[in-house]
Amino acid sequence: MNLLLRLVELLCEKKVKSKITEYVSREYFPIDETLIICKNKNATEACAVLYKRKGLYEKSIKQYIKVLDALSEEKIYYTLYMDPHVPFNSEATKNEHIRHFDNIILAMVKICDKYGSRYGSEIESENLWLFAMRGLYQVSDKLR
Repeated sequence: MNLLLRLVELLCEKKVKSKITEYVSREYFPIDETLIICKNKNATEACAVLYKRKGLYEKSIKQYIKVLDALSEEKIYYTLYMDPHVPFNSEATKNEHIRHFDNIILAMVKICDKYGSRYGSEIESENLWLFAMRGLYQVSDKLR
């Protein structure tokens, strides 16, 4: 376990956050200990994955929204400035930042669809969807 945690620390320090997300989604990575490291190192997307694994779906969605916000500010604005007609949510999109944006939205939809039904009531499930949609709306509103 110590080696796994050290790997996460090293990946965070080397700024290879895309790899961290890939690793922490594996079930043999310890959730709580890895989450502490990822929080301290600001590996937001990895935190989203870990919260999902922990069953804290709303916290997971919050983290994904933070990633979308950062991605919008850092990459999406520039991409849209260069080509305002670049397609979102399309297999034909070649821009890696747009594809990453789309993949995060898909991850959020999967959380709401698959895990939202595990809540005890339909209202709780619906609230998870509404929470995610509000966050997405705020991100898309900034893109306008």
